[in-house]
Amino acid sequence: MKYAMLTLLVLFMLSSVCDAKLIKRRRRVGARAPQAWHDANDQGKCQIEAQYMFDHGIRGHVFGNIANFEGVGWGGLGCATCTPKRGMKLTGDAQVGRYRVRSWR
Repeated sequence: MKYAMLTLLVLFMLSSVCDAKLIKRRRRVGARAPQAWHDANDQGKCQIEAQYMFDHGIRGHVFGNIANFEGVGWGGLGCATCTPKRGMKLTGDAQVGRYRVRSWR
């Protein structure tokens, strides 16, 4: 019984450490958006974010959410991105190199 409790305690402690490392990694990926991103419409924000992803080789979201829903993708011309489950209107779509960013409202 003591062995089982000790094992559970060690597993719990390890899972907490792993979660902290994941959170730390996620925070490093995020970047501060330039002023041009804040001033742009959805299409402009998609373009700026795709260019930033291309310049820095980042595969994932880099700034805040553009609209109600944002999808990013990489891989080639017209690569797939996440899409919203409910009906929304596409408000921005930009691709730079292999990186694509789309936004919906």
